[in-house]
Amino acid sequence: MISKELLKEILLEQKRKIRNMQNGNYVEREKLKKVSGFARLKHAVVISGIRRCGKSVFLSQIMNSYSVRYYYINFEDERLADFELKDFNSLYEACIELFGKAKIFFLDEIQNIYGWEKWVRRMYGDGFKFFITGSNARLLSKELATLLTGRHLQFSIFPFSFREMLRFKKVDYGERAVYMTEKRAVIKKYLDEYVKTGGFPEFLKYRKKEILQEYFNNIIDRDIAERYKVGNIKQVKELARYLLTNTGNLSTYNRLKNATEIKSVNEPVA
Repeated sequence: MISKELLKEILLEQKRKIRNMQNGNYVEREKLKKVSGFARLKHAVVISGIRRCGKSVFLSQIMNSYSVRYYYINFEDERLADFELKDFNSLYEACIELFGKAKIFFLDEIQNIYGWEKWVRRMYGDGFKFFITGSNARLLSKELATLLTGRHLQFSIFPFSFREMLRFKKVDYGERAVYMTEKRAVIKKYLDEYVKTGGFPEFLKYRKKEILQEYFNNIIDRDIAERYKVGNIKQVKELARYLLTNTGNLSTYNRLKNATEIKSVNEPVA
C-alpha cells in the first residue's frame, strides 16, 4: 500500500506540472470544443490514443474550461508503479486533505492500474465526473463497453493533423492563403514534410529521428508484445517495418512471410 504522505507529495508535484502545461503555448486541439461540450454530462469521458500523441496536453486544455475545483492524477509516474485498487480510497482522502472537496477527476494514463474501472463505477454512482486518458491498446472500445457498461463516452485523438501542424509552425492557412504564391509554397513545403514525418508533437519540436524510433519500439514492446504475450519481438518489428514502408500496397500472407523471418503463415509469433 502506498502511504498517504507519498500520495500527497505526488499530487502536489503533478498539480504544478499540469498548471505549467495549462499556461504553456500549446496548439489547441481540433477536438477540444467537441469533447468539452460533454463536460456537463454525467458520463465518464474516455480519451484514448497512440502513445505520445498529446493526450496529457489535451487533458490540460479540457481542464481550462472548468472554473470549479477538480483533481488531477497522472498514473504514468514511476512512484505509482505499486499503486493498487485498494489505494484509490487513500488517494481520494489525500485529494480532499490537500485541495478540499471536488466532484471531478482527471485520471491520466489510467490503464496502468489493474481494476481501475471498479473504483470509477462506484464513484460514478456517487455522482462523480471522470475524464480518463489511456493508450489505445488498453482502452479499446469493446473492452470499455464491458468495463464501464454504458457509463462512458469515448473519443480518440491522434498526432497533429496537417492543420494543427500548420498552427504549430505558425503558418497562415486561411482560405485565401492558397491563392498567394509565397504562402502556397510554404504550405506545400510543410505538406511534404508532414507526409514524410507525421505529426507527433514532440518530434515536430525537436526534429530528432531517434524520438520516432523510440515511439516505434515502445508501441511494439509495450502495446503489442506485452499485451498479447508475444515472445519473438524481433519478428513483430520486422513485420511492422515492412508494413510501414509499404503503406498503400496490397500484400498477401506469403509476401509478408517472405519479407520477414516468419517461417510459416500459420506459425504463431511466440
